[in-house]
Amino acid sequence: MRRNGTRGCRATPPRTGSSELRVLHSNGLATPYRISAPAGYQPHTAWPLLLALHGWGMPHESESGWHEHGSAHGYLVVTPQGYSEGGLGPSWNGAGSVGSPGASGATCTRPHAAAGFCYPSCLGPSGKCGDGCWWTTCLDSVGQVAALLDEVMGGWCAHRCPLPAAAAAATAAAAATAAAAATAAAAVYASRLA
Repeated sequence: MRRNGTRGCRATPPRTGSSELRVLHSNGLATPYRISAPAGYQPHTAWPLLLALHGWGMPHESESGWHEHGSAHGYLVVTPQGYSEGGLGPSWNGAGSVGSPGASGATCTRPHAAAGFCYPSCLGPSGKCGDGCWWTTCLDSVGQVAALLDEVMGGWCAHRCPLPAAAAAATAAAAATAAAAATAAAAVYASRLA
């Protein structure tokens, strides 16, 4: 039984080899996501699923290469978008990006450089974030991803099995390339903040 109470595939199946833009309603907000199915997709057979989360400030479209990869290697791909607030870009709440300063001080190296990145959901009683290291939303991103997985796994016949070895190796290589590109883009962006 799925978290949402369903027992398998319930949505109208997508066309094989298709990619669809959808909207997730979670935490009282609507966020876009794209889901794609590979050629040969069978609606009543469980398929591997790759969930690709974008980087800070990036739209879900920034992860579009995964859809081509999934189509070529036989797995479903979902690229959701994190919450945007107050004119600040989409982000995911997690991993020390809020709650600074922590027990050991600031959670980033240059809090003064990013003081303008306080998302409205993070404002404390003083009307400010703790310091300039609060770079993401304080909304429930875990709940958002859980709701997305309920929707996808219940409606698109995804399953919780590892990818086949060949697809996993190709996915790891593509992830390394994407990580290198993201690191380069982050370095350029950080240099603009200096």
